[in-house]
Amino acid sequence: SSSSSSSSAAAMSENTAPRRPFVLRDKEDGSLDSLRLDLSEDTPRVYMKVCNVTDDPIVYKVKTTEPRRYIVRPNQNPLGPQGFETIEISLLKKEKHELLKTAYNRNGVLAGGKDQLDRFLVQSMPIDRNFYEALESMKPQEKSDALTQKWQDFSAEPQRKYIKKQKLDMHFTFAPEGGADGAAGSQDPAAVADKVREAVAAGAGDGADRPAEGVDHFEEMRRLRRQYDELVDFSVRLTAEREVGASPNPNHLSPKLLAPAPTRTLILTPTLILRCCRSTSSPRRRSGCGR
Repeated sequence: SSSSSSSSAAAMSENTAPRRPFVLRDKEDGSLDSLRLDLSEDTPRVYMKVCNVTDDPIVYKVKTTEPRRYIVRPNQNPLGPQGFETIEISLLKKEKHELLKTAYNRNGVLAGGKDQLDRFLVQSMPIDRNFYEALESMKPQEKSDALTQKWQDFSAEPQRKYIKKQKLDMHFTFAPEGGADGAAGSQDPAAVADKVREAVAAGAGDGADRPAEGVDHFEEMRRLRRQYDELVDFSVRLTAEREVGASPNPNHLSPKLLAPAPTRTLILTPTLILRCCRSTSSPRRRSGCGR
């Protein structure tokens, strides 16, 4: 009888324990238990829909084991009763090229070890309707601060048990020809290996130091001149504010500091134009343009 009572108590605790208040679906509203990115795309991205399946508002948050590799938009937000939101997860271009160089073996097939997978975690917590309505009227930074504080409040017992989560693995594929089900393994391994090598070689020339084609050098100089003048003006005004704080008489300020920053005229000589064109077209000298 004692064993039956303990089993019934366990069943009751499972029934009374809060269930996960959300479900994850893909772009076609199918069930989602993992994520997949095609590295043959220019900017690999995947979409995930978070659906609130309760009659009360909740807040969700998306985390990953590689936060510097992905852009998640949005990464947290409140959801109204029975509401949903679509999240975009995109891979940074430089990270894509690193994955192409390391994630494939010499036969062009993805190495399948679990330790090479990135992982995502979707969490949720319940919130009351008053807090939900207050969030809707907040500015983005105010909302972010309020949500951060709310997550901290729920991180301790007994509220911690109400945080529900679901883990997702990120799988990488390479299907430049649109292979079956987007899987690289469905194609000829040698052909895939060639495509991967081509993508890696193309990515080597996509560095941030390479100057953009068709740059208007005169417009670039005018833009830099405007930024310089704005910085000079800001520096002068900041110095004036500091003198007000240090002066025994805050109402007394030298006219020199109160005067606006002088306007400077940039004279474009042939020598200056030639230097600017050379510096913007040469990756080695670009880092010295700011001096």
